[in-house]
Amino acid sequence: MALEDSSLQDTFAQLAAEKNDLLRSQTAFALGVFSMQPAAAPQFTEQLELLADDLFADARYNAALALARTGNARAAEALVEMLQPEAAAASPWFQQVAAVQSLGRLKPGREVLSSLIRIGFDRAGLPELFKVALKAIKTMNQE
Repeated sequence: MALEDSSLQDTFAQLAAEKNDLLRSQTAFALGVFSMQPAAAPQFTEQLELLADDLFADARYNAALALARTGNARAAEALVEMLQPEAAAASPWFQQVAAVQSLGRLKPGREVLSSLIRIGFDRAGLPELFKVALKAIKTMNQE
């Protein structure tokens, strides 16, 4: 089955709309892998953009990390969310490092800047962003 096959696209669309949170999260991960392939259908990216707004955090984060690999600014809000203290406390260090790296891949456009500004206004979170990034890097170096 080729990546541009319409039945594969339909299957991923169905999985992305599945009620099961973990299934949507794994679908976002798989879509991210497939969307990087040269023959990938544009529908994979469209599904990732939808999953970037998913109610389940892991699905949102997997979609955001995948979108960021291609420089898609649609990832910015979820990436910044991953660095919020509440999310960072519940996430392994490597997710936080991936979020920081992924933000670095995005061109500073309106979505990226507005997401970063929002974290700063929400609760003076910009210094917190750096603390989370440094803590994640320190943890990584200790392992």
